Amino acid sequence: MNPNSSIEIFQDVSFEYPREHAPYLRKCLTSATIPPWRIDSAREEEVKRISSDDVEVLAFARESLNGIPPSYLSLWNTDTVRWTVPNVVPIEFGTRLTVHQYNELISDFLGLILQPVLNSLKISYCVSSRTLTLTDMMSDQAYRALNSFLGIGQPCSDVLHPSDEKRLCEFIWQIHEQEERFDVDLFCRWLTEAENWPLTYASVVASRIDEGLTLLSVRQS
Repeated sequence: MNPNSSIEIFQDVSFEYPREHAPYLRKCLTSATIPPWRIDSAREEEVKRISSDDVEVLAFARESLNGIPPSYLSLWNTDTVRWTVPNVVPIEFGTRLTVHQYNELISDFLGLILQPVLNSLKISYCVSSRTLTLTDMMSDQAYRALNSFLGIGQPCSDVLHPSDEKRLCEFIWQIHEQEERFDVDLFCRWLTEAENWPLTYASVVASRIDEGLTLLSVRQS
């Protein structure tokens, strides 16, 4: 088990700018938008129509990028100052972006349009990490417990040896004890993508962890 091996995760982008100055921000971003990006007013109206929240929306569309399908990207403001990119979605209904494709579009939009505008306005922005390591997911105690459990390697069946079962339960307990929420789906991805576990076995272990955390949570409440 390599604690430094990582998986790619969806990136978040955010910045703060007063909502009452949204028209000026729109003007700056519209002026800075260049092909293959464009402002998409129809998309803005669609988002506002289906959203139940009071949102300020700036919507963009991009042509195909290195095999990535044409996609929409929107900047949202739902409070007084905070702007985010809540999602990036393909224009064609029924298609999906991979995590890598999603991040490539974020990077392209940031580099070509958003970053130059925010720099000119002297606005700082935040971009979350593109990768997640095992030690990012859990406490030191949980990592040690996991290391003890994974020392057996990949399980060869759905049924664990009693000693291995005990190690797994100890890991679940340590995860329960940590303050940060544990994302079981990301851990399943880590097992398959970073450790090359078959999805079948990774899903079984992930399900056991999820069930254990749910039972501990119910018991605690």
